Amino acid sequence: MQSSNELCPDTTNPSCVFPAPPISNFPNVDVAVISFEDDGKVGQVANVMISRDQPHGKIVKIDDSTLNARDVQFRAWDIDRWNAVTPWNALPLPTTLSVADWMDAMITYSDNGATRALLLKLHQMNQVSAMNAGFAALGLTSLQINGTDLATGGT
Repeated sequence: MQSSNELCPDTTNPSCVFPAPPISNFPNVDVAVISFEDDGKVGQVANVMISRDQPHGKIVKIDDSTLNARDVQFRAWDIDRWNAVTPWNALPLPTTLSVADWMDAMITYSDNGATRALLLKLHQMNQVSAMNAGFAALGLTSLQINGTDLATGGT
């Protein structure tokens, strides 16, 4: 092992710190692998993400026909969120959208922000229990929304 003087000969340089301090935030890593058959067609796919929310990793489900990730939502980088200025679990709700827009985004893109916005709206209207009763009346007794946060619509 090299000594600190060999790695950082200029001890007055503030960017030369040895040993390096531990990182304060867990890094985001997204690894996608695609294998191709001899004829050029897609063989197998795999995707794993590691993040502050998933420090042990998350196997991402992939749509076989489109190769899109099905159970994650990718967002634009937000340095304030990363630096904990904005809470990690406090993603902005799309409050400028209509209920129809939220429904479309929730169903078409599996948009969790839109789902939370709809649940928040249902909580504000005190209609979550009525929705669950409506599901049961349709014979969908195992389909229920329970345990969501009244303030955010999330879990």
